[in-house]
Amino acid sequence: MQPTHTKERFTLEDLLLFWAILFGAVVRLMPALGAGFPINDGGLFYTMTQDILRNDYTLPLYTTYNGAQIPFAYPPLAFYLAAFLVKAFGLPLIEVIRFLPPLVAVATIPAFYLLSRAVLKSRPQAALATVAFAMLPPSFDLIILGGGLTRSFGALFCLLTLWSVYELYTRRERRYLVTSALLAALLVWVHPESSFHALFLVALFWLFWGRDVQSALHSLLVAVAVIALTTPWWLTVLLRHGTTPFASILQSGWHNWFFWTPLLTFDFPNERYLSLIAVLGVIGLLTQLIRKEFFLPAWLATPFVAEPRNPYFFAIVPLAMMAAIGLDEVVLPGIRALTGRSNGAPTGQDGATRYLTTAGGRIILAYFLLYSLLNAFAYAAPFARFVLTEEERDALTWVTGHTPSGSHFLLITYGNQFNTPVQEWFPALTERINLTTVQGYEWLPGRVFYRRRSDFPLLMRCIFQDIRCVEAWAKERGYDFDYVYVYQALPAAIYAQESETELGNLLILSLQNAPEYEPVYRSEHIAIFRHR
Repeated sequence: MQPTHTKERFTLEDLLLFWAILFGAVVRLMPALGAGFPINDGGLFYTMTQDILRNDYTLPLYTTYNGAQIPFAYPPLAFYLAAFLVKAFGLPLIEVIRFLPPLVAVATIPAFYLLSRAVLKSRPQAALATVAFAMLPPSFDLIILGGGLTRSFGALFCLLTLWSVYELYTRRERRYLVTSALLAALLVWVHPESSFHALFLVALFWLFWGRDVQSALHSLLVAVAVIALTTPWWLTVLLRHGTTPFASILQSGWHNWFFWTPLLTFDFPNERYLSLIAVLGVIGLLTQLIRKEFFLPAWLATPFVAEPRNPYFFAIVPLAMMAAIGLDEVVLPGIRALTGRSNGAPTGQDGATRYLTTAGGRIILAYFLLYSLLNAFAYAAPFARFVLTEEERDALTWVTGHTPSGSHFLLITYGNQFNTPVQEWFPALTERINLTTVQGYEWLPGRVFYRRRSDFPLLMRCIFQDIRCVEAWAKERGYDFDYVYVYQALPAAIYAQESETELGNLLILSLQNAPEYEPVYRSEHIAIFRHR
């Protein structure tokens, strides 16, 4: 005789979780599958992984990236994992950097579910929150890029660390001492920014769920264990370079007095069309405030205070939970009440299932699932174009084979320096010097990172002027250059469709007419000139 509970083996929670993981995986993997190359960035990490392979897995003193003598101070665990995959399985490094970040990004979805189930104390709400998280663009937009080689692991271990610490403070079980220490140590080993956010959030967790001698002692034990487990990395860096790299990276954030404005506009979820999840999040936020339950609202605000440079992934974690609260405890009960079938049924852990008994509830839930998926697809689909084009790769191959090693290039392109792939990939693929590269310089002293970041748009303006603009820019900064590389097309990050716009015609004409410049390479959108 079959047990009576077998009919409910596949619950609504299971369906929602399956939906979130399946379509969350499609959204995260689709751009990489269509791109043919790592999305956007990752050139710095490509070189650092190569440095580890060339150094027989010994931590190098400096990275060879862009010939800048940048200390190899970045937490190296993700580079070692990538190097292992290359060495052990013969995988091309470029493919590892292309696919590993989105694969790890998929793993953040069940990790989020684990955390939300612990915090919300409701399995259906946790499943709804997981759908919201999986479909919100900040949960994947920076993580699936080539630079997500470290960001993806940072996101994963941050979520798991927060889950374990929350359980440690609320359950007071010693087993969570071990998991918290191990997960936090792994987090420190992979990503400094995520570690910084986790530090602030753990402090917030302690203020709400700790505040006693036992939890303070547990926190101290975890901190000591993390310091001990990460000693091989940070002590090596300290002995080689002192505190300078760490002091420099701590100053690379983009702090301003208006860090709080996204909390007013609520546009940071970046939903492409109707901001459905953001609206549900606001409803959940108001619900929490009315009930004087301040933990999730405080969590939402903390990332913007801790590190305004990139708070969005860490902010949408509580936002997704509050969206689930708004849907489960306000919207669905309201729909049920409108049908006249509420019968005084209280909200609770089974609310999401209960409200499916009404046609309105089923319609609202179906709309939530389908529309959030549509938004996620619409946001993710263009990412496949944010790559180094085949034309650019051909040009970089030519540079490698036809220019002297160590040559200095000025790359004149149009667009943001962080969303123009060739700017970062040029040094990685050619082993030549790009005088406009920004990536990696945050580890150098003297605010070099800020100067290079500010210098880039000033050079970009020269694409609309003649060569005198370029020469004046270089002279003012004391740069000697051997080649000028001009890219005439609009990058995909700026122009979503095919464009016939050609930039830099005046600049190229002036280069052709200047006797001190020799044209050495030409393709449809790229012109390279040697400075005699």
